[in-house]
This record gives sequence, structure tokens and C-alpha cells, in this order.
Amino acid sequence: MCVLALAWQAHPGWRLVLAANRDERHDRASAPLARWTDAPTVLGGRDLVSGGTWLGVSNEGRLAVVTNLHTGAPPDPQAPSRGQLLKDLLTGTDPALAPSSEALATFIRGYVQPEPVIGATVLYIEDSRVVAEATKRM
Repeated sequence: MCVLALAWQAHPGWRLVLAANRDERHDRASAPLARWTDAPTVLGGRDLVSGGTWLGVSNEGRLAVVTNLHTGAPPDPQAPSRGQLLKDLLTGTDPALAPSSEALATFIRGYVQPEPVIGATVLYIEDSRVVAEATKRM
């Protein structure tokens, strides 16, 4: 299970303090924290299997994070990539993810609720406000 610790506006010098782990299979290829060569305004780790991320920030004031919940069942190869959703949120390249906060929140909730996506929580912050969060429990 992934763990995320978040302190929002709790320190006078830092608006956000964030600590997280990536609890994924150790055999899944990933790249460490870096600027993305295909989207230089984004800073985050990369899942080298799907091209997405589990945590990232952008110069435009976007923060996206996903945590997962493993149930012991093998991963479904047909399941959409939660990390790809985060990539789209951070780069702002998907028109379906336009900045309308209600539409975006509805999209994220719809994304993590249907099968076959495994248990997950997605948090998206833009311009210092929580735009959307959604959790799917198994």
C-alpha cells in the first residue's frame, strides 16, 4: 500500500510539505525524480512501463498524486493506467481534462471507480486549491 503524508499551509515558509512512497512491484521499471524530457515543465518520477507517474508537479502550479491499494490479486493487463491520468493532468494536454473543476472532479471520480482499475486514491491540486480527489476501495 502506498503512503502519503501531506501538510497543507501548516508552516509559514512552505505552503505544502509532502512525503510519499511508491509501493509498486519492485520488478516494475521506473525512473527517479527528474524534469521530463517530453514535458520539461513537469517534475516527477516516471513509470517506464506506462509512461505515467505516481507523483508529479508542474511549473503551472499543478500537483497530482496517486496511491494504490494492493489486494494480492494479480494486476489486470486491461486496466487503464492511473499514472497516465496523472501525466495528462500535469501536462494539461487532454481536452477532456479542461480546467473546469467540477468537470475534472467528475472525470477523476469516474476514472477510478469503474472496473478494472485497482484500488486507488487520486489527488489533484491546481493553483493552491484541491480541485479533485477520488478514492476507489476494493
